[in-house]
Amino acid sequence: MNATMSITDSGIASYGETTPVEYYYLCDDPTTLLEQIYIYFVLMCFVKPTVSILGITANIISLLILRLSGLHKPSNILLFSLVIADTLNLFRSINYGAILYWFGPDDVMCGFHYSAEVNYFLFYSLIGMQYFHALGEYCSPMFPVLITFERLVAVFKPLTFARIINRKRTIVLVVCAFLIWLPWAMLLPSNFNIGFVDISQNITYMSPIPSDFLVQNIFILGKFDANVNQTFSNTLPLIFVTIGSIVLAVKVNIEMKKRKMLTSSQKMSWSPRTTRTLMMTCFFFVISTSAVTIIAQLDNEIEEEVIYFYLRREIRVLLMQINSSSSLFIYIATNRRFFNIFCGIFGIEIKLTKHRDDET
Repeated sequence: MNATMSITDSGIASYGETTPVEYYYLCDDPTTLLEQIYIYFVLMCFVKPTVSILGITANIISLLILRLSGLHKPSNILLFSLVIADTLNLFRSINYGAILYWFGPDDVMCGFHYSAEVNYFLFYSLIGMQYFHALGEYCSPMFPVLITFERLVAVFKPLTFARIINRKRTIVLVVCAFLIWLPWAMLLPSNFNIGFVDISQNITYMSPIPSDFLVQNIFILGKFDANVNQTFSNTLPLIFVTIGSIVLAVKVNIEMKKRKMLTSSQKMSWSPRTTRTLMMTCFFFVISTSAVTIIAQLDNEIEEEVIYFYLRREIRVLLMQINSSSSLFIYIATNRRFFNIFCGIFGIEIKLTKHRDDET
């Protein structure tokens, strides 16, 4: 683990006595807070990878459930696409190249300190994983927006829903969501070169270094990411999904009260079960994104040792990954059809009775 190296500086105490001050390193960032470095180490090397592995496994099951349920419905297509984006986002914490970059054998210099072949493998693994998680991170908030819009149309315009929202249009929107963010997701990882120094006959130090383009335009790219990308991938989706979910909750509550007056031969023109599943998906998105946004604001207001910035960043990532891992639990808790499919996959003999609105 990096951060094991310490140096001792002299500090002047009261009465003119000199007291040693130990500094520990997280890469080339000195700090006196060894416990916080160990917390960062545990988060990055154990907690987040465990959440990601469990989340990817759960998401694979979710994709299978949605596939068996049928991808003819726009709602299932949107849920399927959201799970794919969430799975890509989860690759961030199983990026073993990043873990070895931060916690390699050298105490101060972040990077890869192995043979040239191993270093090249780790470098390209690091960049490849960054492609995946960047695309998933930016695309994932788009699908709660589309899900919210789809439910608003289904609940408020049930008679014209099929003409407005259909399978073909939904697939086009999903493809556009991925294509819009693909260039930005590829831009930053593509602009890192390989820097290396031969340390010995069998050991080479290698580290990603920014390209000349990135160095010359880092200020512009940073402003664009903070003011444009974050607005369209975070702020606006959060606002739209929050307001849309509140409106849907009110409308659904009113419609469910009216439903009591329907005869047994009548049924609603939209599915309460599907709506519940989609609204719960959006609810998890709103809660996790709100928490991430609040924590991110602290980075602009608090001046302190850099280790606290790293810790807040990892907590934000952990919250996003918990949200990205939640689909399976939402499906089996809110949708009896999905629950029955889940039981069938594992041969469990528990089957809930079919509700008359489940197929709507």
